[in-house]
Amino acid sequence: MIAKLIAKGPDRQTAIERLLEALRDYRVEGIKTNIPLLEAVLSHPAFQAGDTTTDFLSKHWKPIKTK
Repeated sequence: MIAKLIAKGPDRQTAIERLLEALRDYRVEGIKTNIPLLEAVLSHPAFQAGDTTTDFLSKHWKPIKTK
């Protein structure tokens, strides 16, 4: 782990929006990161609705193209 990013808000949706904004502005050079995966998870309707379990990725993950 090279960093931890935390966002908070008065409700789940606000916290998700703040975290997405922070991830879009995040810059790490020289190595691949999981930022595109985190953005995809945060943007997924099931995650935004709070439908999250430990098998979220196996149920909802589809390969995404990274930058």
